[in-house]
Amino acid sequence: MLTLPSVLQNTIRLYGAKPAIIDSEYQWSWAEYGTEIARSAGMLRKLGIEPGQRFAIVCRNSARQGELIYAAYWSDTIPVPINYRLAPGEIAAILSDSESHTLFIDPAFVSMLDDPHLAPWRERTVVLGPDKDAGGLATFDGLKAAADAIDPTDADENDDALMLYTGGTTGAGKGVRITHRNIVSNALQIMRVMNPHENDVYMHTTPMFHAAEVKSTIFTMFGASHCYLPEFTPTDFLAAVERYRATVVGLVPTTIQRVLDEPSRDD
Repeated sequence: MLTLPSVLQNTIRLYGAKPAIIDSEYQWSWAEYGTEIARSAGMLRKLGIEPGQRFAIVCRNSARQGELIYAAYWSDTIPVPINYRLAPGEIAAILSDSESHTLFIDPAFVSMLDDPHLAPWRERTVVLGPDKDAGGLATFDGLKAAADAIDPTDADENDDALMLYTGGTTGAGKGVRITHRNIVSNALQIMRVMNPHENDVYMHTTPMFHAAEVKSTIFTMFGASHCYLPEFTPTDFLAAVERYRATVVGLVPTTIQRVLDEPSRDD
């Protein structure tokens, strides 16, 4: 079955000791990341988001957003990442059109909820960050800490896994339903070109609301590490490269040292 829960379980089984997340906040192995994903999936279920239901995300690139999307795959729920550069009225239209259950929002964008178009969503919003950044709203970190991990849900490869909205250049954006089979097949299709390897570190620089983000799936399938650039600027990109290089050389988790000790693919 070409499903994302099976992809994640396979990666955790084969690459459990390898680094999965190398981020400014988190350094997790694939085994540790699997535990976090399962608990986040439990949080989604505790919020009342059932298999086949959608929830929206308005957020810059972040490890938390990556974890939330994987938790959706794990729980057979459907994330709807939304372009945060849209006007509040346009975001509200997508929330309505997608029939989203809950909105997860970047701490930097909480003020959007003061807009009349989005104010009705305040009670259905979770801030995708720690309690200190929440402005009194429920937080991802707080809800996750109170949730129990769940087993991966049996998804069918033809189930929706993701919904992305088009840019709306000729009218309102249209929601595109993307199945588990679509995402896994695309990953296998680009495998030869991307040439993924377990010692790679994939930096998420393209916005995670964009279709280009799904190409990261092939790096997950091969046990590579992930890091996240909130917004792309040349300066921030180069700083992130140096930071993550220093993280690896600085031996932050011991699992990363094992990567460095292994022969490279070119040896």
